[in-house]
Amino acid sequence: MPKVTARSRKGTVAGGAVPSPVVPAVLSQRNKKKVGDTSGDTPGLGCVQCGQAITENVCALQCDSCKAPDVWKCIECLGIPKESYDSLIDCKELYWFCSKCDSVISGSEQERVKNDDRIVGLLEKLLDKFTSLETRLNTKADESELCSLEQRITGLEMRMADDDVNDRMVAESKYNKVKEIDRKLSELEDRLNKEMNRNAGASQVVFASDKKEELSDRKEELDREQRKKNIIIYKLNEIDSEEAEDRRCGDSLQVHELCHNTLKVPITDGDITKIYRLGARESGKIRPLLVSFADIDKKFEVFRKLNELKSANDKFNSISIAHDLTPRQREEVKKVYAEAKAKLEKEESEAKASGSSNGLGNRKIVVVGQMSGKLRAILRDRK
Repeated sequence: MPKVTARSRKGTVAGGAVPSPVVPAVLSQRNKKKVGDTSGDTPGLGCVQCGQAITENVCALQCDSCKAPDVWKCIECLGIPKESYDSLIDCKELYWFCSKCDSVISGSEQERVKNDDRIVGLLEKLLDKFTSLETRLNTKADESELCSLEQRITGLEMRMADDDVNDRMVAESKYNKVKEIDRKLSELEDRLNKEMNRNAGASQVVFASDKKEELSDRKEELDREQRKKNIIIYKLNEIDSEEAEDRRCGDSLQVHELCHNTLKVPITDGDITKIYRLGARESGKIRPLLVSFADIDKKFEVFRKLNELKSANDKFNSISIAHDLTPRQREEVKKVYAEAKAKLEKEESEAKASGSSNGLGNRKIVVVGQMSGKLRAILRDRK
């Protein structure tokens, strides 16, 4: 058996040991005595149960809570065999408390359990009341107010789960907060009952309408994001072939030729992610061609060189290139165009009546700002 000493694990003598944090267990490594080490003996120490003097030849434990110099207990009174005592010397997880400290710790634990039960009971009562209220109001109540209340209750439950409920003062504070929420919930119930009589069904209609509009806006936003790197080429001749792969290769060659030779925009196969015709094939009809670029900067470079189409050869001089717009964007462009057209026709009519056309008939309307969403109509000279 190893020698016993009156020093704790940190090297302080039994009478001057610094108290360590209280951890609920039975035995501790920190304040055990080993036989044979006289450097830490403290005269006058005795076992609190049998009175045996704590000397260099006695194996004993000191209370890990109060660290009182006179609170030692020999292993015979503790019922610990010497072989087990020796194996416990290096254990860091077990603690021993004297009778007084053990009763204090047990009492605190019971109080915490009691407070927990009170809080859980009150939360169950709140949830039952909330469920009853939600059933009564059905879909006629103010859904936004109910959602807000539900979030507050959920947040409270999460905070209580995360907090240290072992602290009595914190537990009491939370208990008072739950009571305050109960009071506010009752006030909300009374107010909603009165409001329900005046606005039966109206709030639900507004809520559903807002949700539908929100989903529609979100879908539109995603659709625009997917189309922002695309262009649409109109009146670009199709390859006359029954094989889809032949037609796709022909379209790809035409796009490369258009960019390289006419628009002077160098591109590689990696710059284009997809090319395909829109709509079903029809005899005598040229379908629009959708081209999607890997980088939006390459698309903008193409649009900056559109003036080059004015001097293009017969193969490309009749084509036009536009942004790939969503149905909502196309409707907005049509509206701006129609308003500008009505204004232009009115000006032309007034100019004709006065005998001065001012060249208005040689201009065309162009709607710009389609990518930024700030649409406006401008007049440009016709070719």
